[in-house]
Amino acid sequence: MPEVDDILSSFDSDESYYEEVKEVNIPKGTYPAHIIDMSVKRDVKTKQGNICDLYHLTYQLADSEYPNAQVADTGIFRFKTSLDPSNQRVRAGNFAYKQTLEKLGLEMEKVNNGSGSIIYKLPSLTKDMVVGLPVIINVFKNEYHTRNGMRKETAARLLRAWDEGEKQDVE
Repeated sequence: MPEVDDILSSFDSDESYYEEVKEVNIPKGTYPAHIIDMSVKRDVKTKQGNICDLYHLTYQLADSEYPNAQVADTGIFRFKTSLDPSNQRVRAGNFAYKQTLEKLGLEMEKVNNGSGSIIYKLPSLTKDMVVGLPVIINVFKNEYHTRNGMRKETAARLLRAWDEGEKQDVE
């Protein structure tokens, strides 16, 4: 049986490691894929002071040329709003989120605001709702600036549902 000092010393190691990440170079284009993960940052405050949730989907390509290659979405904003007419600009920001729900075939409740227009109640996404869904994505090189300089990475955006694809069980 190991001694307590031996176990504790294994946590106090001064060693440090770096593992090279092998990035698959996926050319710009349109690919079939499955959603394999989703993360969300809740209650993010934008530069304009609006509050939103930011969803990031991770896709695994279903292309035989790039087996098991994964690519992350650039992010989908869901602005938190009310039916208050003064929030019109913020509500308009949810257009992309509504389109995402439609592309994924997810239900939205229709609410009548009393003035004749139809308003869609946009549900929060959960992993249960999206993981395993077959989709078609656009892959591209995302360029942006960080404190350490210019970065370029492979990224994706949801294009539409993959009608011929089958939902997968993802663990």
